[in-house]
Amino acid sequence: MSPIKGYKMNLLKVLSTAVLLSMSFAANSAAMTYVLGDHLDGELYKLDNSNPYGLRYDSAVPVGKGPTFSIGTNLGGLGGTTTVAFDAGDLAAGAILSGTLERNDDGTFWTVNYTMTDLVAAVNGGFKAEDGSGSVNEIGGALRSFALDGKQDDSGYAFIFDNDGHRLASSDGWVGRGWLEPSTVSGTDDFLLTATVVPVPAAAWLFMSALGLLGAATRRRVSK
Repeated sequence: MSPIKGYKMNLLKVLSTAVLLSMSFAANSAAMTYVLGDHLDGELYKLDNSNPYGLRYDSAVPVGKGPTFSIGTNLGGLGGTTTVAFDAGDLAAGAILSGTLERNDDGTFWTVNYTMTDLVAAVNGGFKAEDGSGSVNEIGGALRSFALDGKQDDSGYAFIFDNDGHRLASSDGWVGRGWLEPSTVSGTDDFLLTATVVPVPAAAWLFMSALGLLGAATRRRVSK
């Protein structure tokens, strides 16, 4: 057997073992990431344009109809993405909403980071969170910032994320909605967004990485 062939076989054995281990891990993990987008119902809440929104902040000026923020595809040339990530098999770890937003009234870009805690399972595979906290921060510019403090609504939860088609034409479809404590006496701050699941199986990623590693290693051995 040639040295190169033997080297490739040994490498494949190691990688095969790693893939099997990762498949076992993936089978016991329910960690998922969802890419977020604006909810069409946001069309009913217009500021000075017709953009739908994913987050509104009524307690900011003008109080009662403050700025709205678009998520996902409405990010112009910035190319940002906003996601929700959680593990249905480990709800105690919480959930994180993070990414980039565009403020609809002035076209500025903001980062959002909102952590949801005290999670329980929702009916259709999602979660309900009793609390949440975080902020939205302007990127550059005046460096404005809004605090995001979870507030329980009549359901007793500060955020609900589930495949129940909330306010959509269909009865299914991932929707997230969260209620936030206004920083002033009047106004309502909340999330209202749709989501698309992005499965990333650990074994699949490892297998693709293994193929790349094998090809690179073979090239190095041949070039010597």
